Amino acid sequence: MPSPGYVPGPLVIPSTIQMRFLWTLANGRNATNVIHAIAADSTVPSLALANSLFDGIGALAELTTYLGFLSSDTTLAHVDLRDLRSAHLGLYQSEGTPVAGTSGDDALPEEVAFVISLRSDHTGPSNRGRIYLTGIASNALDGAGHASDAFVAAALAFVQAMNGVLIANALTLAVAHRGHASYTNRVGATVPAESAGSVPVITIAARDNVFDSQRRRK
Repeated sequence: MPSPGYVPGPLVIPSTIQMRFLWTLANGRNATNVIHAIAADSTVPSLALANSLFDGIGALAELTTYLGFLSSDTTLAHVDLRDLRSAHLGLYQSEGTPVAGTSGDDALPEEVAFVISLRSDHTGPSNRGRIYLTGIASNALDGAGHASDAFVAAALAFVQAMNGVLIANALTLAVAHRGHASYTNRVGATVPAESAGSVPVITIAARDNVFDSQRRRK
C-alpha cells in the first residue's frame, strides 16, 4: 500500500534519469533492475545514450566474470532510459546484441536474488537503495547453500564497474524517491512533507553472503 502521504500522478523527480536493466530468465520470464542517476541539464536520454550504456556495460571485464555465475539461459537483453525531469517523456531502449550467462549449471529458482546495497550520505529509508540480482546459476553456491566468496566478489565488482560506465556517460548513480505530503504516522507523530529528489550513491556494498528473494506481485 502507498504511504498515507502518497501524492498521486505522474512520477517527476528533478535532475533524475531512470535506467532499467532488462533480463530474460531460464524459464522464459523477465526480470528488471531499476536504478536512477542524476544528470546534468545537457544530458538527455536518447537511443544513442541507451546504446552507449549497453555497449559500455557489455564490454566490462567484470561483467564477463559475473556472467560465469549466471545460467546460460539468462540474458541481459536491453537497457532502457526514461527522463523523469518532466512528466510523460518517452522511453529509449538499447539495440545491442543481448549478452548471455556462461555457466553450464542449472539456474536457481527465479525468486532467488542477491542483494547489492546502495548508500548515500543521507539517513532514512528513502535515501538507501537495493539492487536485486537474479538469473543466478547453482555454481554461485558455497557448501552451506550461501553465495560463494567468488560470486559475491563478482556481483559486487560488476555493479561497481557499471557505475563507472554511468560516470563515463556523465551520469551519477543515485537513490531516488517520490515526494509525499505531510501525514500522521501510526504512533501519532507528524511526518513532514518531502519533495521528490535524488541523492548520490557514495557506497556500493554486498552486506552478507545470504541469498534473498524478490517476487513480482501480480
